[in-house]
Amino acid sequence: MPSIPSKYELFGPTFECDELLQKSIKNRTFLDDIHGCTKTTCEFTLPTSLLPTYWKRHNLSKQDLNSQQNYSEASTIWLLSLLYGVDSSSSSLKPSFSTATGVLVSSKAIAIRKLIRKLKIKFNSTSMISSGVASLVHIPGIPHNFVTGEKFEKISGLITPVLNIFEENVITGLIDYLDILWLPRSFENDSIYMVRVVLLEVFTKSGKGRTGALCSRGYTLLLDGVRYMTVEESVLVNSI
Repeated sequence: MPSIPSKYELFGPTFECDELLQKSIKNRTFLDDIHGCTKTTCEFTLPTSLLPTYWKRHNLSKQDLNSQQNYSEASTIWLLSLLYGVDSSSSSLKPSFSTATGVLVSSKAIAIRKLIRKLKIKFNSTSMISSGVASLVHIPGIPHNFVTGEKFEKISGLITPVLNIFEENVITGLIDYLDILWLPRSFENDSIYMVRVVLLEVFTKSGKGRTGALCSRGYTLLLDGVRYMTVEESVLVNSI
């Protein structure tokens, strides 16, 4: 059966609330349809570690990307593709026998390939992902970067190993690295494990903490009267 001619315009994606909220609009017009275009509006709170901005920020390789996506649901990967205007493959959608209206989503490898082809990203040739050492093992692995000795010493002085999920945690400082804020948490042999931090009001505005969001709340932090929230992104750093 021949396909119906169409054209589409993609507006976005745009990233708000320190990338925690992602939006795009896709208008698709079938050329022989007198009823106007079909509009797809996307508004997601996908984990930042899934986003192409994260791939670029940590200079990941294709091997890194594939390794991380192995731990993500196919439906989530297709949502990421949809954000960038990539249509889902019909072969990836199958009826679910658990409910009358349920749908099973598969073929995330196809979604990743389509997304990479559309974005034309140049990946690093060497792996930047580490599974962690010492007492912590990170699944999936997280980026392993290097900083100057002076920066590393400053980071080590702000390590906060103990946090309480049920109350505000008073901290002594945060680190500005890769143009975002981080809280150093612990040593892992020669490395330091850090988690990303955003303003609490930014986190709340993004909708990540609401019921049904793809990411749950993290630790609430208090620094000089200002409240922050940890999010899912993390990194290991070593001294050069």
